[in-house]
Amino acid sequence: MSTGEPDDLPIDLAALMASVADPAHGGTAMLVHHCEADGNGGGNHDAAALDAAFADAATRFGARAAAAWSDAPPTGSITYAVAASAAHRAEAFAACRLVVAALSA
Repeated sequence: MSTGEPDDLPIDLAALMASVADPAHGGTAMLVHHCEADGNGGGNHDAAALDAAFADAATRFGARAAAAWSDAPPTGSITYAVAASAAHRAEAFAACRLVVAALSA
């Protein structure tokens, strides 16, 4: 998914999961954040930091990770979502947390 520009609303969670699918990976995880107030979106993310997080997820956990977000979602809609797949679910969740940290920085 995109690392430099926000995605159109609504964020397609199925496409995000499909983007990390790997038949050799036994665990897939997704973390989704919902907007708490109108216009409180994903903000301006550092594309280099996200790329580094994706690379770190691959190196540390053997994971494929992807993220999607919106800059100005309406209240209750998805602000951002992160998906990852890895050999085991613990590594997939760890990879998601790594990318979320880059999105939230």
